[in-house]
Amino acid sequence: MPTVIVDDQEIEIGADERLNCIEAARRAGVEIPHYCWHPGLSVVASCRMCLIQAGTRNAETGEVSMIPKLVPGCQTPVKDGTVIVTDSEAVQESRARVEEALLIDHPIDCPICDKAGECLLQDYHFEHGQSERRADIHAFSS
Repeated sequence: MPTVIVDDQEIEIGADERLNCIEAARRAGVEIPHYCWHPGLSVVASCRMCLIQAGTRNAETGEVSMIPKLVPGCQTPVKDGTVIVTDSEAVQESRARVEEALLIDHPIDCPICDKAGECLLQDYHFEHGQSERRADIHAFSS
């Protein structure tokens, strides 16, 4: 049975299954944050929130060869031997920067928004984002 490794946890996938890294990680109980991906739509990979480290484990030697750059989890298919890292320092830093850019002109407390308190933007910010901003959002408003 083909296996995928998600954050050092090995999971089995079906031989004919076509999964991306988000779906495989979910099977391992790991949530990769994402905004633009939906299983019923074509892949856009535009939000960059799902960037992860990925690579392949050699079945004979056990040696892991990682892709040198972060890749979008929504766009990266898994196969037997795929290794996914979702919690490295590089991944966490990338998520924080993406979140910061998405929130540059959006207050996180959202008192007038209908979805206040039930919003993925807020949820991901509190789970993966930074507590402070490097830019003053009021400096950009008119």
